[in-house]
Amino acid sequence: MMATKWEASSQEILIQLAELKERLNAFRDEVNRANLFDMLRKVAVIEERLAELKRLKEETDRRYWQFHMLFIGGIITLAIQVLILFFKK
Repeated sequence: MMATKWEASSQEILIQLAELKERLNAFRDEVNRANLFDMLRKVAVIEERLAELKRLKEETDRRYWQFHMLFIGGIITLAIQVLILFFKK
């Protein structure tokens, strides 16, 4: 009699253990999916920031060349004005 109670409760414990293992596996899958979605969202944000940095670099390069062209134009204008001054005399 005692052995059958023990066997019945051990069987019940094994069934509950199997159910808990299934729930744990399902929970792990859900956590992995949630982590995957979070990681994909973070990758999208990083890609967006990278694109913004590329645009900023291109704009900085354009301004750099504009400044240099302006400076060179000023030097050329000064040289022409000095030449005109000497030829007028």
